Amino acid sequence: VETNTDARLGLDKTLSSSMYKMLLAELPNTKIALTKSYNKKDWETLRDELHRFLGGISYCNVPQLQALTIEFQKSLKEQDNDPSDDFEALINEIDSLISIENKS
Repeated sequence: VETNTDARLGLDKTLSSSMYKMLLAELPNTKIALTKSYNKKDWETLRDELHRFLGGISYCNVPQLQALTIEFQKSLKEQDNDPSDDFEALINEIDSLISIENKS
């Protein structure tokens, strides 16, 4: 059984590493876009941004960020639940990754 996520996805480690670096560089702008749409309650734009974001992070081996993004996406779809806790958790994870990038 193949356990190497990169190999299973058909990506080499160099490409995965490059995509991870691009993700980290883009996180501040993504955070701004998500927060702006969330604060305006522009759910359509927010869903589009989440969909784009999720597509990008699926190749970067960031399971916690991916799980939180999926969870927030679900809470938006269900609309009967308040998505604020899931949004806050997602933003906190983005902040953690931005902090890691700023230290390197």
